[in-house]
Amino acid sequence: MGVDGVNSVVAEWMGLPKAKLVGQVSVRGLAVFPDGQNFKPEVHYYVGKGTRGGVVPISTTKAHWFVNWNDWSSGTFLSLVSFQMVL
Repeated sequence: MGVDGVNSVVAEWMGLPKAKLVGQVSVRGLAVFPDGQNFKPEVHYYVGKGTRGGVVPISTTKAHWFVNWNDWSSGTFLSLVSFQMVL
């Protein structure tokens, strides 16, 4: 199943209800390390005030990363941008 966001044409085609804001946002991606990554073969999970994130190695050169936040107080978003750029 593919759903492509708040204005998803796939969800509309399937007859799913319109998405609603639930107060949390997630971002995820794939990090590629051409020279190899040094993560241990386990989930690396980080928790902060209104923020959760992690890295899951999936090969010797790739890792899945994710960030979720639900605290919109001052500074939270900026710290997440820094976290994403570090990966």
